[in-house]
Amino acid sequence: MQTINETSSILNNHTQDIAKIIDFTSNSTCYSPFSLLHVLSILTKCANYNDDAIIELVTQLKLNFTLILSIFRQISSESSIQLASNVFISDIASISPDFEQFMKRLFNTAPEKLNSVDQVNKWCAKQTNGKIAEIVDSIMGVEALLVSAIHFKAAWAYEFDPKRTMTKQFNSFTSHSSVQMMQMTRRLDYAQTPSAQIIRLPYKDSTLSALIILPNSTSKSDFVSSLCVSNLQPVYTTSNVNFELPKFKISSTINLVGTLKRLHVSHIFNKVNCSENLQKELKISEIIQKTEIETNERGTEAATVSVVKMMKGASREEAKRVICDRPFYFAVCGQQGVIFVTSVVE
Repeated sequence: MQTINETSSILNNHTQDIAKIIDFTSNSTCYSPFSLLHVLSILTKCANYNDDAIIELVTQLKLNFTLILSIFRQISSESSIQLASNVFISDIASISPDFEQFMKRLFNTAPEKLNSVDQVNKWCAKQTNGKIAEIVDSIMGVEALLVSAIHFKAAWAYEFDPKRTMTKQFNSFTSHSSVQMMQMTRRLDYAQTPSAQIIRLPYKDSTLSALIILPNSTSKSDFVSSLCVSNLQPVYTTSNVNFELPKFKISSTINLVGTLKRLHVSHIFNKVNCSENLQKELKISEIIQKTEIETNERGTEAATVSVVKMMKGASREEAKRVICDRPFYFAVCGQQGVIFVTSVVE
């Protein structure tokens, strides 16, 4: 049995590492640590046990399939979140019966024959409630697709009053714009660290919550460094807070090949020996993650798809002020760690 600290550390540490590589500052960007690690975990089970490329992948990312599976099962029990994974194979007859049973037993899915772009995109649209309707535009030369999809929708435990929402200025790194700023004043989980103010907003009927990290500094370098483990799991106090958060809707598409190479994962892009489960050697040509997240007075809706393409009342106190009128991070987290993280910079 894995502890909460074990499951949260793998996602939170990965988020801290990835913040130094993915550009979260040029544009508002959404990324799902769990979706990537989930689909890469499936890849490890497609390959032969002792394949050098998989050994490198597991070592460099500290990838633990048992932990990822534990997180998958914990998150799947949430009524607010839907998880799905699938393997699309051009030559379906080549799949070993053991691998097919493995996928059915652990992920409640059976590998499908890869027939068309429309087939894959319709699957993604269905799993994400229509939020992500297109993830691939070509399957030319593709031997296999590994897909991980997440859809999340939840109402706030404490909703924002729409009557208090007003137009205010948001100051990005280089300019400013007008946003619809939501407001509330109430007792909330609050933390102050050396680098940021942090608010935790619970969702209704869910163990997941939103984590808002507002860096103290407005510099890009400090913004990047503020997405760290100490800010993702701070010590909270319950405080009276004047809190302002802009409504936002953000879509991101990230090709993670370069990201993984900078994390010293390279062999999978040359050759992965899948002869035992798929009866062939393959290589990874693309790892695409597409994510969309929307937050308003009622709550949050988010969806992400990752695809691996394989080719051949207390005494009155002074209220804390947390005003998100400059770049900040918005993360959806559970006891398992970060599920989604979004930089809101414009």
